[in-house]
Amino acid sequence: MKHKLFLGGDNRRNDGRSCLSILKLRTIVEEGNAIYANIGSSISKISRILVQAENWYSLHLPLLERCGLSLDREILANSPKSFIGIHEMSAAVEAARLDVSLDLDEAMKLRKLLDRSNNWNERVALIAPKRNKRNGRGCRAKFRVTDLIDLVEESSYLPIDTDESVNRLQIQLSAIDTWRSEALKQLQKIVFGFHHLQSHVDAVYGEAKEYSIDRISETHDSDDESVNDQPGSSSNGNINKDVHNNDNEMENNN
Repeated sequence: MKHKLFLGGDNRRNDGRSCLSILKLRTIVEEGNAIYANIGSSISKISRILVQAENWYSLHLPLLERCGLSLDREILANSPKSFIGIHEMSAAVEAARLDVSLDLDEAMKLRKLLDRSNNWNERVALIAPKRNKRNGRGCRAKFRVTDLIDLVEESSYLPIDTDESVNRLQIQLSAIDTWRSEALKQLQKIVFGFHHLQSHVDAVYGEAKEYSIDRISETHDSDDESVNDQPGSSSNGNINKDVHNNDNEMENNN
């Protein structure tokens, strides 16, 4: 029998549980009921599993619709956006695990959505924690700008309320943009300063290709000479000579 994999044993007692959608379960039961030969208790078992799945699905249909996991595509397209709590998804996933004898495909998709939502919340808590839960600067998590952008974009695909968290992420992005703008201004000032310095050096020593130690030394010596040649200025030797002559005159007078 082509559905033998799903008809033997009790999946609730196995680690590797079979996974089927509720539509596939309905198909298997319909095909089994159409067989007039005696196939033992297999059809009874799968029929019982279908009842379990139908009960779970009916009970959690509003949740599945809000999560975009309903079988009715028309309902999915027309359903208004409404938020879902993590605890609601957790309860539904746990109920499917305990009450349905196999892993229902719809329940497994809900579990993935739950894990994705939890993972998103955890990443936001590290990158943009609430003010009263922020750690000291030395303990803050490192992240890239792309991490912030990815979290903001991913939030639109989650059924949970992400408004407050997205607002904190956007504040972080705004702060980064402000820092980048200010850093760019400071860098431009530094570049302007270097250009000004280069212009001054070129004017005094010539362009870089004309630099030489002898040229720089000659320029330095000429600068010293120009200072000494100025009216009213004297060299150290002349000053010392004048001081010596004054001392001799004082001794002769005495």
